[in-house]
Amino acid sequence: MWVGVVAAGAMTVSGIALADAPLKGARYTGHTSQHRKVSARVTGDGRTFQFRFNQISTCNNGHRRIAEAKYLHQAPTIRADGTFSYHKVYKDAPGIPGLNEVHTEDQTVTGAFSDGGRRVEATVKETVTARKSGLICRSRVTFSAKAASA
Repeated sequence: MWVGVVAAGAMTVSGIALADAPLKGARYTGHTSQHRKVSARVTGDGRTFQFRFNQISTCNNGHRRIAEAKYLHQAPTIRADGTFSYHKVYKDAPGIPGLNEVHTEDQTVTGAFSDGGRRVEATVKETVTARKSGLICRSRVTFSAKAASA
């Protein structure tokens, strides 16, 4: 697992949120703020938003870490108004590539669908904290994607 925290809100006009219900079963493609490809889909029942992309995290030791952020089985739940959010903390997670020790992952995702459900924008925030070494890697990535099919 990799920690992912996302914070993206619905577009607003005069403080009023504007969002649309997604297209059930639609697949979306786009790019992240880190210039990486993102692939996403809405489940057939229209309740879950699944996505994946490679993200770059900045660590407190001066290094950067590239890892796949994937929200497939544990993913944001879509509200009736087309907004979604997800938050999860994984405590005592086992070692992962590039971090071979027990760690905590804190993931947050927020976002909304617009343009009749044909467009989605999201923010993913993630913090990974290693138990022994004290290594902390953080990432904040936004992305925008358009429906490729429904």
